Amino acid sequence: MKYRGCQFVPETVSDIGELHLIKHIREIAGEPSAGVGIGDDAAVIDVGTETYLLATTDALADGVHFLTSQIPARSLGRKAIAVNLSDIAAMGGIPTSVLVSLALPASTPVEFVHELYRGMRHEADTHGATIVGGNITSTPGPIAITVTVLGSVSKSSLSLRTGAQIGDVLATTGTLGNAAAARLITERSRGWEERWGTFVSASQVPTPRLKAASALATVGIPHAMLDISDGLASEVRRIGEASGVGALLHSDSLPISEEVQQVSEELNLDPLDLALYGGEDYELLVALSRGSLHEAEALLAEEPLHVVGEVVPREVGFTLETDGKSTPLAAEGWTHF
Repeated sequence: MKYRGCQFVPETVSDIGELHLIKHIREIAGEPSAGVGIGDDAAVIDVGTETYLLATTDALADGVHFLTSQIPARSLGRKAIAVNLSDIAAMGGIPTSVLVSLALPASTPVEFVHELYRGMRHEADTHGATIVGGNITSTPGPIAITVTVLGSVSKSSLSLRTGAQIGDVLATTGTLGNAAAARLITERSRGWEERWGTFVSASQVPTPRLKAASALATVGIPHAMLDISDGLASEVRRIGEASGVGALLHSDSLPISEEVQQVSEELNLDPLDLALYGGEDYELLVALSRGSLHEAEALLAEEPLHVVGEVVPREVGFTLETDGKSTPLAAEGWTHF
């Protein structure tokens, strides 16, 4: 980083950070002529019919998003598809087609690729999508997997990040902090396989909440919705900034599993930190009116919603309430730089 006068001038992506880099890219790319471009969970393309085309892409790199020594290739394949399906879910959509691009060192075992694709095929089939193509290239390392998923959503069901309203409740599906707890227990605890193997295996492959999201979006319940990929605190801030509002979270309302509590105790961590900042949960975060909460809960009887907070005026900011005390919510979460 250089100085210009008394100001820092960013030179690298690490200097500027992931979110500011995306803002710069969006300015350079410009806005699409029809639809929604950079800034939501998926791009929205108006193809002139009653439905929008959805497109999303995610890259997973060995050493950043996974370690080949700690996740089976089949599970890795499932995860690579699932994280993209989760983006389609956040828009209220249905996935249709999948493209896969692999960057592989020459020493990669063929069976690894076979197992990877078996996992990808399984996850795509489970959710009604088809792998239709892709690309393979060589690399000196590490392995990188880039998946693009196409989907569709009716124009009346499209859910964005921009519609949260003051007075809305904020609710999530599932439990939070599992992926972070699983990652940390494999890194810091010897002999974790015997005690935590089942929990780690389950946490390595997220469940894209396609049915839940579609059920809510079809009847127009979400005012705003996204998936929790970078941690609840980060995603709450994204909805707030996109909608021009603030948010208050209640720490005692966050859905934290018993396993996350136990891992946190073993590693001397605060389970609240894992739920707020850990990332890779891929649950839904929904802003909806209090009046529609009962209907939403009835629709998702098998995947219950957990009310974790409410939308407040922008000037209030982003806060966390613990034992009746409100403190600023740290602007933290998973970030690449």
